[in-house]
Amino acid sequence: MKSIYYSPYNLDIFLYKDPIEFANSSYKPFGEIPKGAIYDSDDTMCTGFIVKGEYKELHLYIEENCSKKEIFELLAHEIGHLQPKISINLNDEKKANMYEIFMGHVFSIYELIFHLF
Repeated sequence: MKSIYYSPYNLDIFLYKDPIEFANSSYKPFGEIPKGAIYDSDDTMCTGFIVKGEYKELHLYIEENCSKKEIFELLAHEIGHLQPKISINLNDEKKANMYEIFMGHVFSIYELIFHLF
């Protein structure tokens, strides 16, 4: 596991290459998985989850053959949980500006994690 910090969101990002280590993280997103469990998949996989609380954490499991598109979509989905909802009362220009800022953050996080793989 590797970790990095992204200050605009006060977010600790944890990257896992081992699915068992990811599944058995302190939050156990899939329940307890035995250390000797066999993992065999032909599908590429990248998954993650956000922990919101006193500290914000993003936990990601990304296989090496996961496409850039899959990783970017995963990040946009998970980081979206940290964003306030965009009000329907905003005009189109303000909505567009908020989306632009959001996508800038997603791209910055993508670049951070891309260099660790």
